[in-house]
Amino acid sequence: EIRGMKGWAWTTKQYLEEIPHLKNFKMNFLMICYISMCDIENYKWGDDRINRWWEPLPEVKKRAYEKVIRSCKTNNIEPCFSINPYVFSKRPINPNSLLDIDALWQHYSWMQSLGVNWFNISTDDVGWHITATDESKLANELLKRLRIRDRNAQMILCSSRYWGDGTGSEKTHLEGLNKLLHPDIYVFWTGERSITPRITQRAAESYRLIVGHKLFIWDNYPPNDDRPTMHLGPLIGRGENLPKVVTGYISNPMCKQNRLNRLPLYTCADYAYNPSGYEPTRSINQAIAYIAKNAKQTRILKELVETYPGTGILMIGGNHYYNPVREKFKKLLNANVSALVAEAYILNFEMLVWQFDKAFGDYYSAEKATLGDDLRWLRSKLVKINK
Repeated sequence: EIRGMKGWAWTTKQYLEEIPHLKNFKMNFLMICYISMCDIENYKWGDDRINRWWEPLPEVKKRAYEKVIRSCKTNNIEPCFSINPYVFSKRPINPNSLLDIDALWQHYSWMQSLGVNWFNISTDDVGWHITATDESKLANELLKRLRIRDRNAQMILCSSRYWGDGTGSEKTHLEGLNKLLHPDIYVFWTGERSITPRITQRAAESYRLIVGHKLFIWDNYPPNDDRPTMHLGPLIGRGENLPKVVTGYISNPMCKQNRLNRLPLYTCADYAYNPSGYEPTRSINQAIAYIAKNAKQTRILKELVETYPGTGILMIGGNHYYNPVREKFKKLLNANVSALVAEAYILNFEMLVWQFDKAFGDYYSAEKATLGDDLRWLRSKLVKINK
């Protein structure tokens, strides 16, 4: 029913760029990443000064996000507002403090005043010390306040136990949510693992049975967590019968490379719209055709997808930081190839970088920066070989 994506520390400019493409891809949902609500303008993600959830947002930032909400409405995209009042914060929220709840509520109240109907509270990626009781208190209180104004307001919880089939060490926590969380609240779930080669109907049924709430898939593909790498290939390994179990689907994107993120996002949208008819190869070719303006651009994009296929994070590397260009070169070096073979690998990559630059100009500046990082890394390794 609900198909969309979120940002990953995206700026308002990035959101505004991508909303029309969501509409073109038949998606209908956009979650504003909780990182975007932090002070990403002055601090890097990971700094404990970045998440000051208790403070009012600067007026300039509020006006900018009001434009994002208006653009969503214009393009028939359902906006969803999100905050994580724990992660990278000097002052994690106390769910038992009315002062803390009121400070958090100011943001949800503001977004609801703009006509937003969907909301998320996240407690993920802060360790497993947060209890089901605390998570439920937060989500339940926010939903209660939202529904005083709008009976149709919706809330999603991203719990600290957002992956697994529910039968492992997460089971007791999920059973607590089953008992304590308001029955109307949805729960985010990433699949068998945080980054997983497959998401199956069996695992979804198992997790949903134990947590006792309707599920949203938060698919950790193709994010790079602002690392110097890209994942451009099609989505793979997602079960065709998942819509029988889950209500919603959102894709987690790359950070700065939102423009080339349209390649894998297209395939995520294609899958979410018609899981039983989804074919990865056909889908990525359609995505390339959507972006490319001529045969030259088509050929270069296909080579880029082959160079940064995305299967590394789904099947091989197991994390967002996997860089296929560097990993392949490391394998060449470990195989004790000659310097000529290593040089040939670098020259081929250098040619791709040059062709991409000529074919697309400055439009993909963030993507070109990633290619440049990899090229410099390769050259630095070659210098050591030659020494």
